[in-house]
Amino acid sequence: MSIFKHWPHMDNLYQIDKQALKDHANDVVYITEKCDGCNLCLGKEPNQDWRIFSRNGEDWSQNRDVKTAMERLKLMLNSIDVAVSKQYPYINGYALYGELVNSQKLHRLWYGDKKPQILLFGFAIRTEIGWRFKN
Repeated sequence: MSIFKHWPHMDNLYQIDKQALKDHANDVVYITEKCDGCNLCLGKEPNQDWRIFSRNGEDWSQNRDVKTAMERLKLMLNSIDVAVSKQYPYINGYALYGELVNSQKLHRLWYGDKKPQILLFGFAIRTEIGWRFKN
């Protein structure tokens, strides 16, 4: 499973669909911090282990910093897996999107305890008809 959604860059606001902005003008908006790191996609298929991909589609599942960060997320990921299984019993897989920070790959800024971590920001499910991105 390799899926990576390219999210609009803060400095590339022209990429945002103007009609979508009008359609959702009265929706609640969450503003989050843009962290300095490497974009990742955590892919999960039923009864399979997590697979982690870079935005270029490289499998980073065995990367040392990713493994450290995944260990830190273990309890939360287990909870997410249970919740997704209950909420979407019909899906063929799902993906979480995040930013790997405090990594040797990119270390311009350090966050928290300076140990590798993944900050999550997006979610998608895979159904029989394809991928659906969720808020």
